[in-house]
Amino acid sequence: SCAPLTPQQRLDLAEARFQTLFEHSAEGIFLAGPDGAYLRVNPALVSIFGYPSAEALMEALSLFNAANQADPSGREDFAETLAASGRSLCHQSQIRRPDGSVAWISESAWKVLDESGNLLYYEGLVQDITQHKRAEDLQHKQAFHDALTGLPNRQLFMDRLEWALRRSQRRAGYRFAVLMLDLDRFKVVNDSLGHQAGDSMLLEVARRLSATLRPMDTVARLGGDEFAVLADDITGALEATRIISRLQEELSRPFSIQGREVFTSASIGVVLKTWGYDRPEHIIRDADTAMYRAKALGKARSEFFDPSMHQAAASLLQTETDLRQAVERGQLRLHYQPIVDIGSGRLQGFEALVRWQHPRRGLIQPGDFIPLAEETGLIGAIGTWVLRTACEQLLRWQRLRPCDPPLWMSVNLSAKQFMSMELVAEIRHILEQTGVPPESLKLEITETKVMENAESASRMLESLKGLGVKISVDDFGTGYSSLAYLQRFPLDSLKIDRSFVSRMCGGEDNAKIVGAIVNLAHNLGLEVVAEGVEQHDQLEHLQTLACRFGQGFLFSRPVPAEEAEALLLSGDVRALFSRP
Repeated sequence: SCAPLTPQQRLDLAEARFQTLFEHSAEGIFLAGPDGAYLRVNPALVSIFGYPSAEALMEALSLFNAANQADPSGREDFAETLAASGRSLCHQSQIRRPDGSVAWISESAWKVLDESGNLLYYEGLVQDITQHKRAEDLQHKQAFHDALTGLPNRQLFMDRLEWALRRSQRRAGYRFAVLMLDLDRFKVVNDSLGHQAGDSMLLEVARRLSATLRPMDTVARLGGDEFAVLADDITGALEATRIISRLQEELSRPFSIQGREVFTSASIGVVLKTWGYDRPEHIIRDADTAMYRAKALGKARSEFFDPSMHQAAASLLQTETDLRQAVERGQLRLHYQPIVDIGSGRLQGFEALVRWQHPRRGLIQPGDFIPLAEETGLIGAIGTWVLRTACEQLLRWQRLRPCDPPLWMSVNLSAKQFMSMELVAEIRHILEQTGVPPESLKLEITETKVMENAESASRMLESLKGLGVKISVDDFGTGYSSLAYLQRFPLDSLKIDRSFVSRMCGGEDNAKIVGAIVNLAHNLGLEVVAEGVEQHDQLEHLQTLACRFGQGFLFSRPVPAEEAEALLLSGDVRALFSRP
């Protein structure tokens, strides 16, 4: 058996183990005298601090020397804590190495005292936490910055906005402004050139915005093509206006995307009077409201928020909620306006016009809710209901009053309906379900809708014609009025816009314009309907021009189904428009 170790041998063994640990530890280990001068440093500490040898390190640095500290004041805090409590644990600081590189360290140190409580020396450990800090920084950046542009994201912007709001409450005279920017026509770039082109454009927009603003300002990407700016410490409206002008000027310059010149602008909403707010999200809400106001007024412009906008936005939100319920609760109504054969006086068809029977506001006209329906996506459900209801009503009237040619029904298609991939299948299904002869259904589209994308419009019109329905161009003369598209598209009729009809009796030139449209339509084999006929003189002019069909208040206003049916059963409406 082995003899037990003597006290000296145990001490020697412990010393050897400590020496091994000291030399091979991955952590930096040091001993320092009461004055802070290093007595011993291990190889790991030499490596962490970036010196060629232990001697070089001990000659250049000491425990309380801030020579390698990026922030010398942090070393003072470390020394004060160590002196007061006898230890300083996990003190993080950034150091600069002799080669100029930067590292992060976590340092712990403590006093070693004798039996009387006198300081003998200091011991300590140093860890290189550079990789950990980089990962932490990356995580922070990902949490508070936009992944594509590197700009602050919504969360960081809200933090800075809250800080500005609190500062304005503490400091008299401090002012700031919040700008919400939405790029105009960005969707066109994305849809036509692809998402990669869209991303390139967003990157360049971010660069231009950052370069245009002052160092103290914040620009953030909130998502999509929406950016926000916090204009910090401004003097007032004049300075805010100058900032807006610079931003608009920068964004109006052409962008080079995939070898092409692309143009955009921004609709900007501004909150300048920020002292009445106590929550940053309310400022964002109102800047957003002003931005949508700018977009609605024509884009490429700015609007300053005022409280009436908030009231209008709240009212619009309530209207949207009510409209969703209107579809579900059967509050929509169809009114029907007769279309008359001007020569014979016989009622030949109707135009179906949707109304909203609001429980509190009464009967609402389509101009007051169809744009909202298109914006919110409700137009699909409303459009389907209109088509189905109009076809069901038409079939009833065709059976009630058979005639040759059969009674027809005109139904307007909205822009979003017309470009829907499901439109053809939907109309086919409605025709099959109701049993209405396809040629009795006339679908009305405006010139503008057709010409926004002539290629896809042509394909859609061909598909609709394949169902056997009729196609009419509504409001003819107010849009492109191109002979090329009249020849190219499979059309059946034109509807002359009411603005031309109303001015027919106001001068020879106006009457000639209507005559030219009628002759053009006849030469192309198209039927013509004059819309907005309200006076006997207009009717007589149209009869002279051989315009076959008319529609307007002279014959009848749009009326509910019961009244329209009474007109239908009367056989003709000549009595309604004969001169008194």
